[in-house]
Formats: sequence, C-alpha cells, structure tokens
Amino acid sequence: MKKILSSLFISIGVLAVAQEEAIMEVKAQVIKPLKVEVTKNIDFGKVVAGSFSRVDGEFKVTGEPGEKYIAYIKELGENSGEGTIEMVNSTDSSIKFPVRAWTDLFNFIPTINSKTGYNYHTVGVDLAVPTTQTPGSYTSNLTMIVRYE
Repeated sequence: MKKILSSLFISIGVLAVAQEEAIMEVKAQVIKPLKVEVTKNIDFGKVVAGSFSRVDGEFKVTGEPGEKYIAYIKELGENSGEGTIEMVNSTDSSIKFPVRAWTDLFNFIPTINSKTGYNYHTVGVDLAVPTTQTPGSYTSNLTMIVRYE
C-alpha cells in the first residue's frame, strides 16, 4: 500500500511540473470617432436644359489627430468620381443626371490635421443637363462616407 501511494504522489508531482503557462499582455488605444459634417451644400441654382454647370460643396472631417482615413461619395462608389445620381421633382418621380464629382480625396489617403484635429474637403460636382429635360425643381442627396484607414 505504501508503495502504491508513493507511486501516486510521484505521478501527481510529474503532472504538475509538466504544466507551462505564459501571460499575454492585452492593450487597446481608444481614439476619437470620426465625424463628418456638411459645411456647404451643392446648389446649382437655375440651370438651362442642354447646359453644363460646375458647383462646389464642402465638408469637415473631425477625428484623432495624425490618423489616416478614407472618404468617398457613397452614390459614386469608393474608387470613382463618376456616375449618375437620381434627382426628384414634384411632377416626375425620378430623373437620373450624369454627374462627375471631383475632390482631393480620390488620389490620396488624408491624415487628420495633427494641430486642429479636423480637415476641410471640397467636393465639386459637374452636372450635364440633357436638352430634353423637363423643367422643374430637382433635389437629391450625396452621402459622404468616412472611415479610418
């Protein structure tokens, strides 16, 4: 019996010694969320059917100073500045206009200004109105998407 208990203690001791452990450090740095706000809407005013117009709008991106981010117009896609947007008036349910947006955001990834914590970006929109366009007041929206890189 003594021999069996000795063997049991030796076996338990060997199992306890065979165990290893390591401590993993877990870190997180919380940064400011990105915010985007429109500071100047796009208003073409009165445009003659069959003509072309170019107008600027502006938005402000606020976030963690020094952090890179991506910004784009949702309706035109992340990597494109051209497409069509749907504009609506009171008599026609919807009409699509060809649009080309131009901005400094299409060719580089900006960084939040390290001194101010925000950047301003201009978005210009070219609007080509077809000659057959029905007269009326039209409205639409462009959605600016921002996210950290």
